[in-house]
Amino acid sequence: MPAMRLSLATVLAVGFVFLILNSDESIAELRQVLAIDPEDLGAHYTLMLNYWALGQTDQAEREHRLYLRFKADENAAPIGG
Repeated sequence: MPAMRLSLATVLAVGFVFLILNSDESIAELRQVLAIDPEDLGAHYTLMLNYWALGQTDQAEREHRLYLRFKADENAAPIGG
């Protein structure tokens, strides 16, 4: 049987639907992650996607700003190193 190939658009659409269907649970779990590690890049990025999927643009933009801030901190050159 030949391998099935999915377009990037199909993969993104399926992922978007998954986010919408699982957003409440996902948001709750990501908030728990951030309670332990407030600078977790993956948690902020995934929260941003969840909020955008739900149309909650204010929260999505907040998570985007936090993601960019902590990403910049992560990419900063170490002092004395």
